[in-house]
Amino acid sequence: MMEQISEVERELSIRKNVYPKWIKTGRLAKPTAERCMARLTAALASLRTLGQFGKVVQAEYDGSGPAVRVQVSQNDVATWYSREVAENEQ
Repeated sequence: MMEQISEVERELSIRKNVYPKWIKTGRLAKPTAERCMARLTAALASLRTLGQFGKVVQAEYDGSGPAVRVQVSQNDVATWYSREVAENEQ
C-alpha cells in the first residue's frame, strides 16, 4: 500500500510541474488538467484512507484533501467516519 501511495504522490508532483507548461504551450487544456489532478488527488486520498481504515465500502470527497466521510466495513458491519473525527483522534 505504501508503495502505491508513494507512486501516486510522485506522479502528482510531476504533473504539478509539467501541467502548467503544457497548458501554456497549448498541449493540454486547463479544465482537462484540473480534472486529471482532481482524480489523481482523489485516488491518493482513497489509498491513504484505505491504509488508515481497512476495507472502505464508500467514500465521499469535497476536493480539499482526504475523504470527508468514509464508510468502512468490519465484520460485515458498516460504519461511517468523518474527516473531523479522524483528525481529532490523531
